[in-house]
Amino acid sequence: MAKLARLLNLTAALLESRVPLTAEEIRERIDGYPSGDLAFHRAFERDKDELRELGVPVETVTVGHHEASKAGYTIDERRYSLKDPGFTPEELAALQLARAAVMFEGIAVGEVEGTFRKLGGVEASSEESGAVGSIPLSETMTLLFGAINERRVLAFAYGEALRSVRPLTLEFDRGRWYLGAFDIDREGMRNFRVDRIDGEITSGPPDAFPAENSISTLVTAPWAAGTGDVVTTRILVDKEPAQATLMEYADLRIVEQRDDASVVVEADVRSLSGLYAFMAGLLERAEILEPDSIREGYVEWLSERVAVTNEGREP
Repeated sequence: MAKLARLLNLTAALLESRVPLTAEEIRERIDGYPSGDLAFHRAFERDKDELRELGVPVETVTVGHHEASKAGYTIDERRYSLKDPGFTPEELAALQLARAAVMFEGIAVGEVEGTFRKLGGVEASSEESGAVGSIPLSETMTLLFGAINERRVLAFAYGEALRSVRPLTLEFDRGRWYLGAFDIDREGMRNFRVDRIDGEITSGPPDAFPAENSISTLVTAPWAAGTGDVVTTRILVDKEPAQATLMEYADLRIVEQRDDASVVVEADVRSLSGLYAFMAGLLERAEILEPDSIREGYVEWLSERVAVTNEGREP
């Protein structure tokens, strides 16, 4: 507990100080460090490493406000703070449901929990959630996510050819990851199954292409990702979300407009998991009409998640 308090106090001190703090100044301000010089420096080095592993951007700079230049330490608040994404209560509930239902393989529980807490205060660990599914993550996936976020051009072998691409999206469907990217040589969008990428992936420098070509402008219907067979599905959408839904997903086709302003639309579904997640986001304001197999599958999908949620409640 004493070490946790020391880490929290160190983080607060570095954030609040207008100038970088030297090791000596940190020693004077923060309680809990050993008294000996060698012991202090060892403990301080460990604290810095642990904070950086937790994602706290502790930076080392040279400070000149002393008689001789010294190493100083600071935290850039712009890198440390996460802008409020502005989630609605319904979106936070969907985030909680996703966190409870899915476990991430290949990534430390602490990293997952830290990310979800920043997004919406979700704290249930994957070990306690009774997850009904898992998503595999690896060093390759970390590289791909980073390349999308930092707009790095990627080069890799795929299908006996070398590809140079601008990565835009990552989709998980039916147990496989798919990379959506603009193929520079072929001048068009392509989808690549990540497990079929051959050998090493080379990542270029950041900001290699404009932000307007990045993920922020690419809206993909969640039911359209993947390589499964297309199943035409009819969905009834209530009047309140109908207009916004149709504006967001241009590939929905209106087949009926009802007197109460609700609409029946058709979607070409390749990903059942994507469709079900979309339906769950609309709650009771949307209903799958046909085919019966997809309607029944959605009911079963919902029932499994309700059962998992209820298991964690006290009677």
